[in-house]
Amino acid sequence: VILKNKKKRNSKAVQLANKEQTLTREARNEAAHYYARKAFEFQNVRAMNLLGKRVEVFRSDVNYPYGETVVGTVRKYSTVTKKWLLSYRDSRYGPSWINLKAKEYNYKVLDKKMAIQPKDKDLVPFMVGYENAADSKNRNTEGDEEREELTQLLFSCCRGCVEPLKVKKETPILKCHSCQGSFHPDCLDSPITDKTAQRILDEGKKWNCSRCTQCKGCLQHDITFGSHIQSPPATLTLESSEQLHLCSTCNTAYEEKRFCTNCAHTWNDDLYQKIMRRFRWKGKRKPAGKKRGRKRKYVEPETDDGNENDGEDQTPEQIEVDLEEHSIEPSWFYPESEVWGFNEGAMLICDSCKLWVHAGCAKLSRDEYEETSAGDHPIYSKEFLCRTCCKRRCKKLIEALQKEDNMDLFAIPVTEQVAPNYHDVIKNPMDLQSMLQRAVEDEYLNYAWVREAFELMVLNALTFNSHYSKFWNEARRFYHESLRSVFAVHGR
Repeated sequence: VILKNKKKRNSKAVQLANKEQTLTREARNEAAHYYARKAFEFQNVRAMNLLGKRVEVFRSDVNYPYGETVVGTVRKYSTVTKKWLLSYRDSRYGPSWINLKAKEYNYKVLDKKMAIQPKDKDLVPFMVGYENAADSKNRNTEGDEEREELTQLLFSCCRGCVEPLKVKKETPILKCHSCQGSFHPDCLDSPITDKTAQRILDEGKKWNCSRCTQCKGCLQHDITFGSHIQSPPATLTLESSEQLHLCSTCNTAYEEKRFCTNCAHTWNDDLYQKIMRRFRWKGKRKPAGKKRGRKRKYVEPETDDGNENDGEDQTPEQIEVDLEEHSIEPSWFYPESEVWGFNEGAMLICDSCKLWVHAGCAKLSRDEYEETSAGDHPIYSKEFLCRTCCKRRCKKLIEALQKEDNMDLFAIPVTEQVAPNYHDVIKNPMDLQSMLQRAVEDEYLNYAWVREAFELMVLNALTFNSHYSKFWNEARRFYHESLRSVFAVHGR
């Protein structure tokens, strides 16, 4: 608005727009400062209250072989490596990660008096979303002078050790695409070599620091400890090029196997029950009594008949969402979500790996979920499998079918060269190679779909070939033998 129509613009409107922009920037900076202080306090508890303090440590790698006692300031703590990041007063020593609990360092705290409030320099490693006032054309002189030192630290120093960026001329500097913060490779959590950092810069791809990396378990950003790459469990469904980044809270949930194997999101029973009790106490949600199913995670309590319809302030019914038309949003997993199928209230247990799966992630409708819980569903009530276990079962069935195909009659798609006019007779062709490809691409939601494709494949062979011919007899034998030795053994 300001840049367009320069001759016709109103000076008062421009001043008002500049003032609103300045107030918005100041509000965001205040929020960033507030959350940085909270993150500092939270991490300081895990770091034995050493953040921002000067410590004296003995380093055997300095002045080798005698070693030397050096003084440094604690900047960060890593829950991954269980080490503290120190920046040293002597500029000859670069920042380093040290395990202060190790006896070899023999650390000694020099600042005995605990600070009431952390300094701005101590908050730099936790600052996310702070806008540089120098980049704005409409600066508030009074407010900017108060944060001038913090702004200089944020955009001219490393966000890890809070030291000038150019410690060594040959050291590559990584810049986060989201928070615009710069880092030394040694100050990252976990640290990387200069060679790896230079390779990242040469690739030219967008790089994000651990605090700007979204956690796969909660779809949030952890500005306290960050999200780090973890080894995915064998039962988790992930794309081949996708990595599992987890925050410290979700990492604990994964260790306790509290995650959905289909979407990788974590769940928390205690939080869900707490919020549901709050809803019932306020009278906003009075769920009707439902039949307990062998797979249902929660059974909502029975309500009195007199109070069953008493609720003008009841929450609206949860709506079902088609995943093919909508992308999953983080709010769907909240206990108070209005979208059905993605929180702890609608989960089913996999009969193979014994892990819980969101009904929405399994692409079950509410009616299918209720039938499965009540034991009335013709397929899922017999055996419900998560996506990984289902994929493994489908591949096992198809591989067993391939072994039963002695003449390779169903091995590959039928072509016109092999069987002329085949596609004029058969409108829905099917073969074992196509079935295996669909199983690998995760198109089968249940291994009953493999049975359906198997029935179609044999029906096509019996339809196209003449009765009691060689191929007709082989298709009939293959059908009965597969039912006996494949589906009766590997299916239910």
